[in-house]
This record gives sequence, structure tokens and C-alpha cells, in this order.
Amino acid sequence: MTIAVGFRCTNGVVLATDSQVSQDIAKTTGQKIFPIWSNGEHGMTLAGAGPTDHMKAIVRDIRVSLQDSIGQRETSSAEIQQVVEDTLAPFYAKHIDGAPPELRGALEVGFMAGIWTRREGAKLFSVCRTTITEVPCYQCIGAGSYLTEYISEA
Repeated sequence: MTIAVGFRCTNGVVLATDSQVSQDIAKTTGQKIFPIWSNGEHGMTLAGAGPTDHMKAIVRDIRVSLQDSIGQRETSSAEIQQVVEDTLAPFYAKHIDGAPPELRGALEVGFMAGIWTRREGAKLFSVCRTTITEVPCYQCIGAGSYLTEYISEA
């Protein structure tokens, strides 16, 4: 069961995931939280749900895009959002949307994202397919999200 959850707090963002990774029929422990390079003006961390290989490839592509597009300069969360969306669209077109329809659901990847900028502080975002949207309080994603929703309402 995959769970990734993000909470927006007074002084920042908290991201959490389970650590179980499935590879065919084997279950192992693996990374699902990915800090992305910070230049002192902005930072980003992604917490993912979905196929680990796709998560790692998307994180790699976002990391490269942020370095190429923003580099060392000051930026905004809106600009980072745009870089992420511009990175996700070709990945989905090539690796997920081109797959047979019956396989696409199993290839989907979702992320919770914490983005920090010097000007704006920390914000929480949800990444669904090729869009990234701000989350005001908390959100959970993945096959186990129903459990997190249940616990948060108890």
C-alpha cells in the first residue's frame, strides 16, 4: 500500500511516505522522498507514490530543468510550478500516455511537493499527472490515501 502525505504547517511543510517498494512480485524498502538541489534562494522536496523507476526519472528531469531554467538566481513558487509542469508533460507523453490504455493506471506517478523560496517561504503542492497545484492544509495520495483520510478525520 503506497501512501504519500503532505502537511502545511506554521513554519514549513512536512512530507511523509511509506518505504515499501514493489518490483514485480518482490517487496523491498526504498526511497520515496527526494530532496532537490537548492541554491539558497529556493528548495524543493518531492514525496512520491507510484512506480519507483518513474519517480526517480521524473525527479532527475525536474532537477535538471530547475538547474537549467533557474540556476543560481532568485525565483518564485509560480516559476518553479511552471518548470515542473513543463518537465512533466513530455515525460507523460513519452512514458505513460503512449502505453496501452489498460497499463496506464499502473504507470501513473503522483507527488506531494514542498517548495521553499526566500521571498515566499514554504508552500505545499500536489502533483497530479502534468499539473502542480498549491494545497492549503494537507493532502494524501496513493493507494493508501483512504487510510490517511480516515485517520485524519478521527
